[in-house]
Amino acid sequence: MCLCFLIFFYLSSGDQITATFRSFVAQNGLWDLKHSGEQLSWRGNRHTHFIRSRLDRSMNNCAWAEAFPMGRCRYLRFEDSDHRSLLTYFNADRPKKRGMFRFDRALTEQEEITQLVDKAWNTSPLDTVIAKLSSYRRNIIIWAKEKQIQSNVLIKLKQQELEKALSSAIPDVVSIEAINSDLKRAYLEEEQFWLQRSRIQWLKKGDRNTGFFHTATRTRRTINAIPVLEDNQGGAVYEEQQIARFGGSAGYLEMASGKDRILFSEDGLRDWDDC
Repeated sequence: MCLCFLIFFYLSSGDQITATFRSFVAQNGLWDLKHSGEQLSWRGNRHTHFIRSRLDRSMNNCAWAEAFPMGRCRYLRFEDSDHRSLLTYFNADRPKKRGMFRFDRALTEQEEITQLVDKAWNTSPLDTVIAKLSSYRRNIIIWAKEKQIQSNVLIKLKQQELEKALSSAIPDVVSIEAINSDLKRAYLEEEQFWLQRSRIQWLKKGDRNTGFFHTATRTRRTINAIPVLEDNQGGAVYEEQQIARFGGSAGYLEMASGKDRILFSEDGLRDWDDC
């Protein structure tokens, strides 16, 4: 049985531990995953000296490399820790799709939104309702993108400032604490954005688990996705372009989703039991 695995190894100082690690790597046929970013992942003091060293690694074996040929890792910035985070990618990123516009009730708390809607609705009194809705939707999308861009720019700026301060040969503790405070405030605003998108109202605002909000949003998109289609001869279609082409063709197609099976036809959706 072939085992594919990814190992994250933390190294400490000391000849004995280093020798044990090298022996483990050799016996299991491991090597470093292709990486990018600053590989000196740890910063700290050793006796009277301030040093930086590569103590964190992402490693794989032959079987893992064959299963995930596009796998790679990236060393991230220092953030509120003496270790850099290490982000590992299993496969190449998939292209993003254009999202569907949904009005979030939380937007009503923004005074700017009220002004945008009022302007879009009253600028051209002779426009149809559809035209007015299209206008205010377009204005809200532009506003939301600008707000998100401003948030991302601020976070990246503070990350760069923190990276520079932590990588300095003589760290300034006061400056580092101030930058950390600004960065946490920016992250809190980002958390609120993902909290709104997750549509989970029972979570407290102080949870700080932004990763959970990302997961909730991605999970909902995964549930709504159609990963596989089958024709009436049992042939499976996996590629996105083929799914789109078959979805518009005549005849019936089955959606493989466990026990639930749905038929598609030119007349729309029908239950399996009705056929």
